[in-house]
Amino acid sequence: MPIAPGTLATALAAILLAGCAQTLSYTLVETRRVPIGDAYTVEPQITWTSVAQDKVESWTVDGFALHYLRFFKGIANGEPLLAGGKDEAKRPHFRSTMTESEIAEFIVDSFYGGRLRPRELRPATFGGAPALRFDLTYVTGDGIQRRAAVVGAVLKEKLHVIVYDGAALRYFPRYRDHVERLLESIQLR
Repeated sequence: MPIAPGTLATALAAILLAGCAQTLSYTLVETRRVPIGDAYTVEPQITWTSVAQDKVESWTVDGFALHYLRFFKGIANGEPLLAGGKDEAKRPHFRSTMTESEIAEFIVDSFYGGRLRPRELRPATFGGAPALRFDLTYVTGDGIQRRAAVVGAVLKEKLHVIVYDGAALRYFPRYRDHVERLLESIQLR
């Protein structure tokens, strides 16, 4: 399903990565167990570059335009997935009473602008806790086919989401096994 240039995902990523350029700093994520907020830890499997802002942490190996692993941490009742900006009030807001399909739609609408629909929505685990998982496939405005794998869980009434997104022909499959092992390594705190 084609998405026009300037999609919400691209715009939000640009806001996230450039919005506070003066305070933005990149760090190296080594292969030892690391905390993701205060809710869980993961084993990265490989070395990543990380940038964090507010409740969002983004990792990449080859560059954010090619692929990324994004962690949305502790989205509370009434909060949007991505906070800030003039249109925050118009964005969907999380409710801890949402069903799995409503959470999947909330994630897609918030991050990808509602032009996509979750595929293969299924139950999953998140460090042993009940979770949901789904996939996405889309084409960017410049013709690049991309894939995404999304896992989300409500822990203590807060939503935690991990999105792995990358160019379908090379970068998504290149790191997919590492990401799968990272997901299996989740330990709740």
